[in-house]
Amino acid sequence: MGFVFSRIAGRGGAAFGLALALVTATGWEAGAAPSRADVLALVNAERARAGCPVVAENAALRRAAQRHSTRMARARVLSHTRPENAGPGRRVAREGYRFRRVGENLARGQWHAADVVRAWMRSPKHRASLTNCAFRDAGVGVSRARGGPWWTLLLGTRSR
Repeated sequence: MGFVFSRIAGRGGAAFGLALALVTATGWEAGAAPSRADVLALVNAERARAGCPVVAENAALRRAAQRHSTRMARARVLSHTRPENAGPGRRVAREGYRFRRVGENLARGQWHAADVVRAWMRSPKHRASLTNCAFRDAGVGVSRARGGPWWTLLLGTRSR
C-alpha cells in the first residue's frame, strides 16, 4: 500500500489545494530500484497528453525534493511541512529557486516510477498539480529508507 499527498502554493505560500489519498502499490521486483529520471520522463509524458509543455529538471528543485524525501524518511512522516515545519515554497527558496508558483506531490511505498506516477494521476488533486501547464521546472527526490520509498516531486515556475 502506498500514500500520496499533494500541495500547490502561490508566491505568498497560500495553499491552493491539499489532498491525501491511499493507493495500492505493486510489489517491487528484486534488484529494481526507484528512479528519479524515470519519474520525470513519465511526468512529462502525462503532461504532453494533457497538452502541457514538458518540465525541465532543475538542480535546486531536485536538491529540495531529495532533502525533503530524506527528512520524511527519517521522521517516518509523509508531510508537506514536517519534519522542519517548512512548506515547499520555503524549502525551494532555501535552495536558491526564486519562484512565482510551486507545487509538490508526495508519495510513499511505490517501488517503480510507473507506480508512483500512476498513483498521482489517479487522484484529481495530484493530477491537477502534475498537469498544471504553468509549471516549467521540476525536481524529483526519493529515499529508499525503511517504510518507503519516499517520493517528492517539486514543480515550479520561476519568478521573472
